[in-house]
Amino acid sequence: MKLRTIIFSVLLFSILSKSIYSQEWIRVYGDDISAYPHSLIETYDNGYLYGGTVVQGQIPKYGWMFKTDINGEMLWDKKFGDYGDVTAVHGIQQTTDGGYILIGDTRKLDPYYDPFIMKLNACGEKEWCKILHLHYNMDFGTRIVQLPNGNYIALLTYFSYVYSERIWLMSFDEAGNILWKKVYAQTEPDIINENGYHLLVTSDSSILITGGGSYPDPDTNLYRNRVLLIKTDFDGNEKWTLPWGYTQYFKGHG
Repeated sequence: MKLRTIIFSVLLFSILSKSIYSQEWIRVYGDDISAYPHSLIETYDNGYLYGGTVVQGQIPKYGWMFKTDINGEMLWDKKFGDYGDVTAVHGIQQTTDGGYILIGDTRKLDPYYDPFIMKLNACGEKEWCKILHLHYNMDFGTRIVQLPNGNYIALLTYFSYVYSERIWLMSFDEAGNILWKKVYAQTEPDIINENGYHLLVTSDSSILITGGGSYPDPDTNLYRNRVLLIKTDFDGNEKWTLPWGYTQYFKGHG
């Protein structure tokens, strides 16, 4: 479905103060372009930061990010990638220094997608950017989080020439240097087409990957989508992998 506009309807419940006042509002952004939203976070000043893609037809053209105040008024916006790079922003997190870390994918270096990670300061200005390039291989950047020690964990898809190695975590230091990368869901014999969709830093100093994959249905001998949960420590060591709802024949993905 082609989206001509992006509409955010946000119901805000906040404590009123002398300097901040919020109300119910509806805003339309990009009424002269086609765009898809992929990520929306609340920022340090109770405003919002959006990340997504400007498209032509169904094809992404460049990444788009904009910052609003608490009432949805746009403060600034940034576009990423040249028009033909097919760049998309998929995940955003505010960093401990008041800036932002972005993850997405681009076709800047070859005809196939590569993940990219970009660090911005609080004003949206680029500090550094990494394109994780595998030559002529289709790879995607999905989500990114910052750990309490300042390092970043990125969730990647397909970052391998081996088709069955589909769910990856990659760790970066605060300057963007790669610390480690690890692949998951390699001990699940029945799963196919597995993917990771989201990351969560949990209160027990762990990382939770939520996603999905296809498992055989014993009643039909067909493959059905199941929720897939993977938990690791901060060093990427796998604690457990769980196809949630498998015994109850739950169908779907996380």
